[in-house]
Amino acid sequence: PRRKMLMMTGQWVLPFFIGAVFFCAIPFQMILLPAYILALSCAEPGSPPCGTEEAIDGAAFWLAAAKSFVNIPALITLPLLTFIADYAGRKPVMCLSVLGMALDAFACACAPSLRWVLVLHTASGCFGSVWIFLALCCACRADETQADGSRTGAFAMVEAVLMGAVLLGPVSVGRLSAAVGEQEALIALGCTLLAITAGMAVALRETLPKRPGRARPSLAAWAVAANPFAALAFVCVPPPASVLGSPREVRRVGVLMACNWGAMRGSEYLLVPFASEQFGWGPAALGTLSSASAAAMVTGNALLATPPARRLSPRALCVAGAGISALGCALYAVSGAGHEALFWAGAMCYSSGTFLSPLLRSMLSAEVSADAQARALGCAAAVESLCAVVSPLVFGALLQQLQKRHADAYAYALAALLFCAMAFLAMCATAQPHRAPRAGPDTSGFADATRAAALAEPLLDVAAGSIDEEARPAAVTAAAARGAAVESPARLQSEVLAAAPAQAADPRAET
Repeated sequence: PRRKMLMMTGQWVLPFFIGAVFFCAIPFQMILLPAYILALSCAEPGSPPCGTEEAIDGAAFWLAAAKSFVNIPALITLPLLTFIADYAGRKPVMCLSVLGMALDAFACACAPSLRWVLVLHTASGCFGSVWIFLALCCACRADETQADGSRTGAFAMVEAVLMGAVLLGPVSVGRLSAAVGEQEALIALGCTLLAITAGMAVALRETLPKRPGRARPSLAAWAVAANPFAALAFVCVPPPASVLGSPREVRRVGVLMACNWGAMRGSEYLLVPFASEQFGWGPAALGTLSSASAAAMVTGNALLATPPARRLSPRALCVAGAGISALGCALYAVSGAGHEALFWAGAMCYSSGTFLSPLLRSMLSAEVSADAQARALGCAAAVESLCAVVSPLVFGALLQQLQKRHADAYAYALAALLFCAMAFLAMCATAQPHRAPRAGPDTSGFADATRAAALAEPLLDVAAGSIDEEARPAAVTAAAARGAAVESPARLQSEVLAAAPAQAADPRAET
């Protein structure tokens, strides 16, 4: 009973820390940092009063730079951080990422001018960003789940927790900022993130499987990992040793990610100007829409984790999600001239289809080995970050070229076409079941064939090291004995590898 209680408690540790981190990080990026930049801009000599349109226009450059520049060092350090996470463990890199968020909040609160805010905020990207933290959270869930519907559901629940933090965090932190001021709220947020870092260091369990016979990376491997373009190269030319199936499948998932996140970021960029121009909405109406959209996102991701959704193939789910999102963008496009009901319907459809993000991460995770999960999911974070930079530029240029009253509608039509192209690519793909790792020792004594396949490759890899030919049958026997008691294939591997020498020395091991 004590072991079962500890396992049940451990299952909620990671979701708790995910919610806590994003509860602080999302309001910092959405509310506190922009409000603090506006306050510093108004405090400069000769600046217009705060709250006026002239003040907002004067701070526009600093707001855009603070939002974009931090992604540059994050993209540069992402390949190295994910390589360390695949070799040394997920937990140290996750703690480092949250520590960087805390230092970022303290640095911005203590910065004497807008230039120092921009410099210090940009430098904090070297610790990684919230997207790297999200990628490593998904890597932790991939270590503990099988590459099927259960992993897709686990990724969807991570996304649902994130959306729940988006729904609750800005309201709570916004009220704190209004009560004590932006600078004091930044300091309080930094202290909270430091406490979360300490809690993660103590309570979070390392999920990376232990590999006793694993060789240390060479200097050439570290040099390749430090390449800033390594993340995108992983999708274009994935290393053969890291891929369980076909590199072509990895590239296909990368194209689907680019279509999905390119259309999503473009749609989000168009939302505020479209609603303001067509319906005259202000901050209150947009806030209500954002809360309703976040609730629809949580619902859509939670439904993806249900047993009926797990039984569907990833291809079918991808086609369904792309179709729902395309319908939402089409409703956006035809909702002009005061059709607010169609706009609301489009927002709900579009938000419900956002379960495509965890689905695509799961599809990519299923194609790579356990030793490359952080790099693969970090590559997905890099694609998402690039789409966040490129899509507003493309859709903004499109609006300037059209220069018509219904230019926003045409841009939404382009986003709908991207989702339709994504659905077409998913339908054209050949349905392929997940491939287990290459066969290793005899696993006929296992009742669970999936656990046997998950154990085969690690046992084979270390056969020449800590487990020799005589100890290998004992290791398989130990695995069969532990198979019913351990849920996670990763934990099963580590326990069997640790127990193998002792089992080999026991004369009763054969029995």
